Amino acid sequence: NAAQHDEAQQNAFYQVLNMPNLNADQRNGFIQSLKDDPSQSANVLGEAQKLNDSQAPKADAQQNKFNKDQQSA
Repeated sequence: NAAQHDEAQQNAFYQVLNMPNLNADQRNGFIQSLKDDPSQSANVLGEAQKLNDSQAPKADAQQNKFNKDQQSA
């Protein structure tokens, strides 16, 4: 359904734009993927999150894990 894709795409845009560990090229690539195929928003967002997490400074990675655990609790 188009409305669901739009909402997922908007959410993914917002999250990708706010990922601190992506460089401009990576961020732009994910944004382009979201524009090209909104139905893949969840997959694109997942890939962006993995890359963002993998590029986090090590101290931040621990903090991010803690924050994620807190959010899911």
